[in-house]
Amino acid sequence: MRKTFLCIFMLLICSVSNIRNVEARGFIGNSSTISAVLEQYNNVFIETGFIKEFYLVDGKMKCKQDIQLMMEKYEFNESDQKFIKQLIDESNVNSTVECIRKPARVKVKNGSILLNKKEVRKYFKKAITIGPIAIVGAMIAIGATVGPVGAIAACVASTFSSSYIATNIKKAYVSNKGLKICLSGISVY
Repeated sequence: MRKTFLCIFMLLICSVSNIRNVEARGFIGNSSTISAVLEQYNNVFIETGFIKEFYLVDGKMKCKQDIQLMMEKYEFNESDQKFIKQLIDESNVNSTVECIRKPARVKVKNGSILLNKKEVRKYFKKAITIGPIAIVGAMIAIGATVGPVGAIAACVASTFSSSYIATNIKKAYVSNKGLKICLSGISVY
């Protein structure tokens, strides 16, 4: 109940401020779109197979072994290591959302993130082939963005089960439809 209240509170703060942005919180240097965050997520976690070193506990990503040793084993550069640490911190903390005005890059309507079928295919294509941990990881990466998108995605990633999230995203992907992500859940449209 406390998590739900916190997520609703963060969403209300951003909504009251009339925020229309989707900018990442310092994740990828100069690039700040959800697309860039998910592209780096796919490069670091999915393409290298690093995602297999993680498991989920209450929607939080946990490494099976010492994270620093694993990053060295996979020979990640400094930028990738910083990204990994930030994503795991985001997964574990779901910190408060900073609200900044920027032009919209993802559609947010009535407290819901609306991804069209092209965005679903683009953002989740690689994660779907891996399974629920990768899909929830992608949702956590979206949650690392600022404004209403970050608040909604963080709330969904921390509130709903990984199988629920994965099932609905797979359903949208396979049926070539859009995805509606809101505080009450995920649906295909």
